[in-house]
Amino acid sequence: MNFPTRSQRADSHKPLGGRYKVIRRLGEGGFGQTFLAEDLHLPGRPICVVKRLKTQFSGPQSLQTARRLFDTEAKVLYKLGEHDQIPRLLAHFEDNQEFYLAQEYIEGEPLAAALESGQPWPEAQVIDLLRDLLQVLSFVHRQNVIHRDIKPDNVICRRDGKIVLIDFGAVKQVSTQFFNSKPGRTNLTIAIGTHGYMPNEQMGGKPLFGSDVYAVGMIGIQGLTSVYPTRLKQDPRTSEIEWRGQAPQASPELADILDHMVRYDFRDRYPSAAEALRALRSLTTAAPPPSLPFNLTFSAGGFVGRSPVQSGFSRQSGVARPRIADLGTIRRIQNRIRLVLGGLADLGAMRKLPNRIRLVLGGLAVLVGLVLLVRPYSSPQLVSQPAAVDSPSDPSPAAADLLSQADSLREAEQPEAALNLYDQAIVSAPDSAVAHWGRCYSLNQLQRPDEAIAACDQALTLDPNNPSALSSKGYALNQEHRYPEALDLFNRAIDLDPDNAEAWSNRGASLLLLDRPAEAIESFDRAINLQSDQAEAWSNRGAALWSLRRFDEAIASIDRAIELQPNYPEALRLRQQIREKLGR
Repeated sequence: MNFPTRSQRADSHKPLGGRYKVIRRLGEGGFGQTFLAEDLHLPGRPICVVKRLKTQFSGPQSLQTARRLFDTEAKVLYKLGEHDQIPRLLAHFEDNQEFYLAQEYIEGEPLAAALESGQPWPEAQVIDLLRDLLQVLSFVHRQNVIHRDIKPDNVICRRDGKIVLIDFGAVKQVSTQFFNSKPGRTNLTIAIGTHGYMPNEQMGGKPLFGSDVYAVGMIGIQGLTSVYPTRLKQDPRTSEIEWRGQAPQASPELADILDHMVRYDFRDRYPSAAEALRALRSLTTAAPPPSLPFNLTFSAGGFVGRSPVQSGFSRQSGVARPRIADLGTIRRIQNRIRLVLGGLADLGAMRKLPNRIRLVLGGLAVLVGLVLLVRPYSSPQLVSQPAAVDSPSDPSPAAADLLSQADSLREAEQPEAALNLYDQAIVSAPDSAVAHWGRCYSLNQLQRPDEAIAACDQALTLDPNNPSALSSKGYALNQEHRYPEALDLFNRAIDLDPDNAEAWSNRGASLLLLDRPAEAIESFDRAINLQSDQAEAWSNRGAALWSLRRFDEAIASIDRAIELQPNYPEALRLRQQIREKLGR
């Protein structure tokens, strides 16, 4: 099938799919063409990107097979587009037996332009880039998708400072399978990727999750050395990349991680982005604890958040508030009530008492048990996230005791020890939503969001309307920069528990990260009305006010955060930045 020339397309003036008016061609490669286009069906004719897939068919049956494959791959792209740092797929359609994808247009510059300065990047900047890339890639791998073509040209530095991963290999996979469907080509393997960023197994047409990890590692090495990957030497005996001598400023710890990412043999590499990200986080174990608010930097548009507040990890005052006891405690109280009532019934003296008195005493025992089901919660250092209490199954006494001990360790901010006990409890009671939620919570405290998401998902499978699990998963999503998804979970948690001050506060954080400061302020105000001593809510409210250029209100809000928590480093740093900018 021959593509029309640019002049032929310009003369036709026919919108693609009857909807997309081509403005200009952005690029062309072996797998198709990309155009900048206007969407004529939407108000204001917004700009989008339309990709035409290069296809070859041998007959009607081949075309029908191609349609099915195209629909299947498009569904994958729709799912990937749910991430804030992956372009949304707006539509997929067929026009004159040609296949098209309409995607969100991302304004920004390719990472390649930033790497072409000729100057090595500072290590901290490279670590930030690697972390950002691996967080997005972890989401991709969880969808069971391999990108296949990660390179600087396919990473866009968006205007808000975030990176966006584009040009997924799923599109190229469609084209290669179309080609392979031709007679005589059924055994043809077409490698998808770019030389220098593509490891050995991918060159052979057998990409793995670790192949994407290799590409990210090569980008990190390029940042540290300012040397294009194909210009780096290889050890002639092992085929390993020799790069350390060109990056003397790199720490041995980061260099070891990068070497592990780009091993020649995929079996020696990190098997997935999540594993590589976990190793990278080990470099920053002294990073701020989960409850810290934004680390803010000044930009032309105001202050831009760089790390979200943890959902449910907001510190609070020492005022006691009721908290429903965990299942282990409930189980023990129930047993004690049974013993008390049984003892009363067995006493010969009790049997001689009038029935009315015996009923009163029994009722008092039950009342005491019910009162004990609610216990005070009063440490200023502990997490204020409400506990999950419902589980489809009642755990054994041994599992209940493990849960009780794990909860105590979690509340005492000993997440590693708590996690170990939650794991043990799950072995005994795999259907305990409480155990899976506690595991999610502890993983969040350890800043391991990928595992936390999986644990929260398990809790929500067992108890779909658990506001604590929804909120904890929201935090983990925020850590991966998946702000729209996190916002949706905070909204659902608030619908279930409208008086959850911490959920309102973290909802505001997500809104601010989505550049919706006015809505964020409303959410922070609601949080403060429910619980006026949330230092995080006051501080982040100040950041939102600053972005709206309400400077005096911003300073007042941040000052209130410092008044509540005098040694609050983020609020102190933010106030200093604002005053320096205003010359005060």
